[in-house]
Amino acid sequence: RLELADALPATIADAQRVQQALSNLLSNAIKFTPAGGTVNVRTRAVGGDAVRGAEKSMDEEEKRGHKDDKRDARRGRWIEIEIEDTGEGINPDFMPFIWDRFRQADATATRRHGGLGIGLSLVREFVEAHGGHVEAASAKGRGARFTMRLPVIEVEDLIAREPRFDAGSGDRRDTEPNPFD
Repeated sequence: RLELADALPATIADAQRVQQALSNLLSNAIKFTPAGGTVNVRTRAVGGDAVRGAEKSMDEEEKRGHKDDKRDARRGRWIEIEIEDTGEGINPDFMPFIWDRFRQADATATRRHGGLGIGLSLVREFVEAHGGHVEAASAKGRGARFTMRLPVIEVEDLIAREPRFDAGSGDRRDTEPNPFD
């Protein structure tokens, strides 16, 4: 089921990496959801305050395994993509390890569903490379929810941060003072 925002702000991102991150999350949601279950995809634009106040877990049991990302405190605008399923969920004891490469909850899951255990680590790597973050919430037997947030970066933002050059001398003139001068 898709619940897509009418209009999301444009942002600058590596489309291939963002698509791969989404593909990994969707693939996992479909793989671990039994026939008759549902996979929901939601998108929306959020501000920094909304991100900081977002609920990060489905219930108290799963909070024990949730890794808090302190970058929520940053202000700004974000594009949020949430993928939620009604699958088997993630064991709370395994939640701290879901982002580790080559880790899967158990060997039977590998045989039953396939995969190498690198998909979620790549998702986190790609999202963080964009200045964003990804969170997971789950309860065994109740499915899982992954929320990916990417910062809205506009061309004007990049131009404002770009170092300036003195065309006459070829010297670089940073927009901010250099602490090493």
